[in-house]
Amino acid sequence: MNVALSADGRALTLSGPLSEKDDLTRLAAQLSGEVRVDVGGVGRINSAGVKGWMSFVAALPDSVQLVFERCPAGFVSQLNMVAGFIGKGRVASVAVPYTCPSCGESADPIVSVSPLRDLPATHGPCPRCGAMLELDVSPDEFLAFLQG
Repeated sequence: MNVALSADGRALTLSGPLSEKDDLTRLAAQLSGEVRVDVGGVGRINSAGVKGWMSFVAALPDSVQLVFERCPAGFVSQLNMVAGFIGKGRVASVAVPYTCPSCGESADPIVSVSPLRDLPATHGPCPRCGAMLELDVSPDEFLAFLQG
């Protein structure tokens, strides 16, 4: 896992796979107030990575409020499966997977969660062939984490 924390401790970027090799608990002590967390580059998350992540979330000071941005499908999957995955944090935006039925091209547009109640079945033209991209997930399952 690659970790980049801004000098003021208010912006955090995480990228790469989350696995047993990652210990983020020391990072928790460096955070304060509202922290914007860009997880758009987070890849595969294995079970040991989830366990380590939960230790990080548990180690966060009460004064820290994490705001997650650009959550990819794998991260959203963990949100939906693991109770307390983001602790007291909140999700600001997600990367919604769409696929072109004509050429197989995929796109993951970033969508703000605050007004989001449903996902459109199609999204803009395919950058490769121009056909309409189709939603590649079940909207109810993908957005289950919003139901609290």
